[in-house]
Amino acid sequence: SYYGFLGKYKGNIYGVTGTLGDKPNQGYLKEVHGVELMKVPTFIEKDLIKYEAVIVGNEYEWIDEIVDTVKREAQGKRAVLVIIEKLRDVQDVYFALKERYSRGQVYMYSKGGQEELGIVGRTLDAGDVIVASNLAGRGTDLKLDSEIIKNGGLHVIVGTFPNYVRVQDQAYGRAARQS
Repeated sequence: SYYGFLGKYKGNIYGVTGTLGDKPNQGYLKEVHGVELMKVPTFIEKDLIKYEAVIVGNEYEWIDEIVDTVKREAQGKRAVLVIIEKLRDVQDVYFALKERYSRGQVYMYSKGGQEELGIVGRTLDAGDVIVASNLAGRGTDLKLDSEIIKNGGLHVIVGTFPNYVRVQDQAYGRAARQS
């Protein structure tokens, strides 16, 4: 286990991350692994707008809301990243967009495997959409063309309420580093 493995190195663990999580997660790291934590200011100030959460009644309304938001943001000549927790839901939203959205390319980035590397390696054009799982979206910096940056950058939709603040912060990072 990680606990047993890391326990061998207590007092000698060093690392850097942008998402340590909330106070309970940080307390766990301090208590169990005997590490000290320090907050280092970001090099580039985050540039993002957080919108109010939208609550819907069922899965059909949820998919409709995502598709409508993608269409609206793509009209503003932006690219859109949709981050969803469950792989099945990633597929459902991807197929709904493939059927009902025609402004740009729609990509699915669900597992972060070798076959999906071309998605993150390419420069996104205005209107392009990536539907990704939490796992696939972690630590991924997407390349945007200058038109997207001029029009407000990448629009990120977090399609489900994350269980951890850390996951939400990672999603915000996808948008904030791009503009």
